[in-house]
Amino acid sequence: MPAIKGFPSSQKGISPPKLSGLDENDFRVHDLYVTIQDIGSDRSALDVLPKAIFPVASFTLDAASDDRILTFGAAHGARKGDVIRFTSGALINLEVGVHSVLSATTLLLTSKLSSTSSGLDVTVMRYLTLTLDSTGSLITTPGPMSYIRDTVTTSVEEDTATPANNRALPAHSFFTLDGVQVPVVEDTGTPANNTPLPVKLTSVTGDINITAGDLNVQTTHLGVNADSMRIGNGVNEMGVNASLEALTHDADALTELQLLVAAQRLSIVDLMDAEFLDAGTIPQSSNGTGLTVVAASAAIIQKVQTIEDIGEFIGLYSNPSTVPVLICILPIAGGEVEVNIPAGTELGLQNMKDVDIILGASSIAINFLG
Repeated sequence: MPAIKGFPSSQKGISPPKLSGLDENDFRVHDLYVTIQDIGSDRSALDVLPKAIFPVASFTLDAASDDRILTFGAAHGARKGDVIRFTSGALINLEVGVHSVLSATTLLLTSKLSSTSSGLDVTVMRYLTLTLDSTGSLITTPGPMSYIRDTVTTSVEEDTATPANNRALPAHSFFTLDGVQVPVVEDTGTPANNTPLPVKLTSVTGDINITAGDLNVQTTHLGVNADSMRIGNGVNEMGVNASLEALTHDADALTELQLLVAAQRLSIVDLMDAEFLDAGTIPQSSNGTGLTVVAASAAIIQKVQTIEDIGEFIGLYSNPSTVPVLICILPIAGGEVEVNIPAGTELGLQNMKDVDIILGASSIAINFLG
């Protein structure tokens, strides 16, 4: 049936403000109607459409906004009949209808604001008719299941293409550790992060600790089913070659061996004072004194190395100028002899035979190593 005519306010019209580009039709109050339904004997009711409001977009108003016309810095997307909700400033939580859209960035409100809206935050809201089924129940589309993870609302997700993107509903097992709920964790990548469910045996005096010895755990190397055990440090494992020899690499021992070899390697610490002897006489052993070739050795001598073409049995003596003491007999035609001669020793030569050796056609050179 026809309904009575109604108006959104006590006024049937609103006098338009003198604004450039606007005419009276921009502020005309359109006629609104309602319908009435009989609901029983001598009873009637107004028809009602259930509606809800949802947010469309949020903006900060431009400085040009005033108490009736809102100016946006970008396209607002609002429509006639939408609602503007203020979310900041003196007008916070105030909701005002959109009378008309003046442009992509300006709109006209249905009523005048109590203060300027310049720079305030607003949300454009829009009405939507709720839908009921034949039983009168509200028809809804449930959203994704979600839960709060570290204070953030997180949706449950299953990604069969990329399993790493899966976010399952948490269904952890927890236990109380010193008054705090702790989840049970198994981390195969970093075992140190594991938090297993504690399993304890407890007596009236406290926890019962069971060691491998208590469990009588043993391994055996006997029989066809001998146990095999790897030896390592958690990162590297010891190897065994085909000859069943353990492969080891002891860096400390290797360094010590290298130092030992270096220490045993001899070098020349002294030469004869003349360096090369090709003149003079090497006296016979019965002469009493010898031919001094080194007045005082520069260091401890451990080996004597000779190069000569004399071809005689020549002795190396200490203190040859006073009381000669035989140290060794040098190899014929040159060679090496290991000795132990203190530093600062006078060294000389004598022929082991009772014949003087006259140098000239033959010669001798000696390297003293230590």
